[in-house]
Amino acid sequence: MNKAKKTWGFPKWGDYGSDRDTTSVRLCDYHGCEKRGEHPAPKSAYTEDKWWFCEEHAGEYNKNWNFFDGMKDAEAKAYAKREQQKDAGFKASDHWAWGGAVDEMGFNKLEQEAFAELEMEPTRELADIKKQYRVMAKKYHPDLNKGKAKAEEKFQRLSFAYEALRGRLEAFTKS
Repeated sequence: MNKAKKTWGFPKWGDYGSDRDTTSVRLCDYHGCEKRGEHPAPKSAYTEDKWWFCEEHAGEYNKNWNFFDGMKDAEAKAYAKREQQKDAGFKASDHWAWGGAVDEMGFNKLEQEAFAELEMEPTRELADIKKQYRVMAKKYHPDLNKGKAKAEEKFQRLSFAYEALRGRLEAFTKS
């Protein structure tokens, strides 16, 4: 009996690739696109369902997608408020973040540097910090120092220093 091999395609190839399993490929969900859909994008704010796009169409979709689209103004505000309340629980623990060893007043290295940036002695008085920040901000504000890159950089450092101290002291006063 003739035991001929069953082959498909050109006879020289034989059973080429028959030892491999097939793989499933998800195609881009954009109508008419034949590329691989490897990038998830949300279908709506109300569901965990995702569209799967190629890189090009994912970028296009995300650029035009609005999470709050279709929500009434009151719904969007209520959602934002719930998210802020969730975040507030984590924000309250922010002052426990490691910032290095503390000095005798309880300020870590980052906060000590913030006071140095504001050119003031460390204090727990938020009003004094705010007053000094305003004085320094007026001095280095980019609108008053047009074309001076160093003034702009200084203003950014001042803003960062003020925000770091303000957040820490507000957390201190609440606890």
